[in-house]
Amino acid sequence: MTGGGQQHRPARAGELRQGGLTCSQSVALPYAGACGLTEAQLSALSLPFAGGLHRGDVCGSLCGAYLVIGALLGGRTGDPPQNRAAVAGAMRQLDEGFLQRFGHLRCHDLLGCDPRTPEGADRMRERDLKQAVCLPTVLFCAEFLEALCDGQAPDAQPR
Repeated sequence: MTGGGQQHRPARAGELRQGGLTCSQSVALPYAGACGLTEAQLSALSLPFAGGLHRGDVCGSLCGAYLVIGALLGGRTGDPPQNRAAVAGAMRQLDEGFLQRFGHLRCHDLLGCDPRTPEGADRMRERDLKQAVCLPTVLFCAEFLEALCDGQAPDAQPR
């Protein structure tokens, strides 16, 4: 997997999702360099978070963003409580914006179905939910991360 320029990371996240990667991978991979990891490492780390932790829980796009937030802010200072506060603040800000935009944090609530069931899988295909629901969440989370990397998220500056 190869990376593009930093200014193209949100667009690349969308391309990765449309190319078949999971939401969590698609959000995280464009930020591998900023995290000090390879794309292969971040791909492996983010895979378990797909499909809302493979059970329809917290959206994979959010989980991929949480991984990046932790890598960017978790070791920013030598003060663990300060690092925790920075990570928690960025996650809270992302969650609030996500809820405002999409109305839910859970994968199955966002999709309106359980894609693990035959009926849910049919609904995913028939309504093109990967394009209609998943892609917008990937782009939203990647745009948040881009703002964070650019120092635009309050109380959260990457190292």
